[in-house]
Amino acid sequence: MPVFCVRLAALFAFAYALLVLGGPLLDAGLGGRSLSLRVSLTQPLTWLLVAFGLVIGWGLWQRFAWAWWLGVAAALVQLVRLGLALASHFNWARLTAPSMLVQLGLLLGLLVLLLPARSRAACKR
Repeated sequence: MPVFCVRLAALFAFAYALLVLGGPLLDAGLGGRSLSLRVSLTQPLTWLLVAFGLVIGWGLWQRFAWAWWLGVAAALVQLVRLGLALASHFNWARLTAPSMLVQLGLLLGLLVLLLPARSRAACKR
């Protein structure tokens, strides 16, 4: 069962990387904000988040211990960043954007799957 949770967390990390890459496309398609798409895909931070998501997902799939630590740290950092962004620019429309809600769900799901001791024990390489 812990191996299943770690593999599911790896899928969450892969999904988060795809959402970071395709989230602006989703927002543009649903809200007509094409400027967001052009700006987001030219930002180095977007590509860094995609790379981290893919590396963490691959490492968790292989059950590496460093990937467990990096996954927990990255999820916590991203949750703090999203929380600070929402707190400083609180807007109900931004909070209910489809990509924002999915990002929050994926990050919280990643933490819930990784934080049990058995999940950490499964990542022992």
